Amino acid sequence: MSVTALVFLPVFVLIFVIAIPVLVGVLVYNDARRRGLPPLAWALVAALVPSLLGLVAYLVVCAVGQFRRCSACGAPVRGEYTVCPQCGAQLHARCESCGASVQPGWKVCARCGAPLPATADATLPAGTNQKALWTVLAIVAVLVVLFLVFMFLLLIANFAV
Repeated sequence: MSVTALVFLPVFVLIFVIAIPVLVGVLVYNDARRRGLPPLAWALVAALVPSLLGLVAYLVVCAVGQFRRCSACGAPVRGEYTVCPQCGAQLHARCESCGASVQPGWKVCARCGAPLPATADATLPAGTNQKALWTVLAIVAVLVVLFLVFMFLLLIANFAV
């Protein structure tokens, strides 16, 4: 084995075995806490499940669950809730005629057809941004590919010697 391989191999092992899982765990912990999910459990899953499957599972759960915060009290609420279970604040705009939930930008109620006022916006803030988590996943994937290319090049260099 060449001297270059002996020097760089421990560095790559430290990066892939320790640094990346710790980084993923910290990012997932902070994101889960902000969303009202159990942060320690998700951080451990994301950091310890091999091949970043824990991070992928977390991203899927967050995309499906649509966890948000109540604009009145800040409690975690799901996207399908119409009122906050903590403070009772209305989370979605409602039709004045039939009381059905309406989406922002609708001109008429989908249930009864009554015209809606122009200000029929939901009080729930926009969905949480997962761009940072997807960016981390992409960066880690690129690092894994670079690591594999580097190891392949080292293997070829050893056969050439």
